[in-house]
Formats: sequence, structure tokens, C-alpha cells
Amino acid sequence: MGTAQVAYHADAFTVAGGLISIKANPNTDPNTLNILLDNNGLRDYNTWIVSGQWRLKAGGKPMKIGADFMSNTENYSSTDPDPNTANFFDQTDGYDIFVLWGSTKPQQWLLGYYYANIEKLAFNSSYGQDDWVRWGSATQTRSTDLKGSEFRAAYGLNKQQNLVARLYLVESIKTSEDGNRFRIDWNVKF
Repeated sequence: MGTAQVAYHADAFTVAGGLISIKANPNTDPNTLNILLDNNGLRDYNTWIVSGQWRLKAGGKPMKIGADFMSNTENYSSTDPDPNTANFFDQTDGYDIFVLWGSTKPQQWLLGYYYANIEKLAFNSSYGQDDWVRWGSATQTRSTDLKGSEFRAAYGLNKQQNLVARLYLVESIKTSEDGNRFRIDWNVKF
């Protein structure tokens, strides 16, 4: 696996671009390759990512507006011997957009909305985040083939603590799963 990223940060905006490249190792014992869900250890991934974020003030409070776009440039085939690759060979892109308004400074609120649409082979889902869905197993996620929203509300209790509530309304793009859930986090800095 290899990664690279270039970013430019200014007062009002940040832009970044990067690559996550994961190569399958066909010389490895097949039983260990299948340890990754959806046969993710059997295929290469070259996922390019472009991100942008704009920071401004709205109603006297900080606001962030952003987006990320990803594209896996591997050429998969509908005739691939792996059924996951063959069934989703053309599902290689993803994006998300978001708006955050407010702050988690003491006694302040933050409100946010995210929308994501991430196709099955946009990146290796075995190594993805698992906030949005709990599809997978105890040790891995399957956090692709999803579309949906996150609604977020956070409140700063003091300098060291905040509460964050998130409602996820998510469904799969091509299969028949949903990931609807509600989550509350109590964050404490030491």
C-alpha cells in the first residue's frame, strides 16, 4: 500500500489531492487473501481523491462547506473470475458534500449535514471508516456501495468536553442493505 497527498491551505479555503494505491499479492496463500471482506485482498486499487473546503462566517458563526471526490482508476472487467469484481466492475467513483455551521466551543452549538454517494469499488472498503454503516464484521467494515445522509448536532460543554449526536439515513446503491442509525458521542480531551 502507498499513499501520497498534496494540500494547499489558505485563510478561507483548503484544497487537496491524493492517491491511495493498494496492490493485491497473488503470491500470498489464498486463504490469507480471503481474510478481507468482499475479496478485497484479491484486487488492486488506485483511488485518486480531490478535496476542497471553504470557510466563511454566516450569522456571526463559522461555517464550512466542502466536498470530496474519489475515483478508482483500476480497469476491472465484467468477466473477472471474482464475482464481487465482475458484479461491480463499473462502480468505481464516489463523492461527499457537507455543510457545518457553528462551533463546539464552550456553550456553543454546531449543526451539520453530509451527503455521500460511494460506489462499491471506489476504494478498498475493508480499510474504510465505519461511522456511516456497520456493514461488515467485528474487525472490518464494508463502507462502500452506499448513499445517504448524516445529520449532526454538537454542543460544547466546556474546553475539554463536547457531545455530538448523529443521525445516519443510509442505504446501499446496488444491494438491499440499509444503515439507518443514531449515535451519540461524548468526547473528552485529557
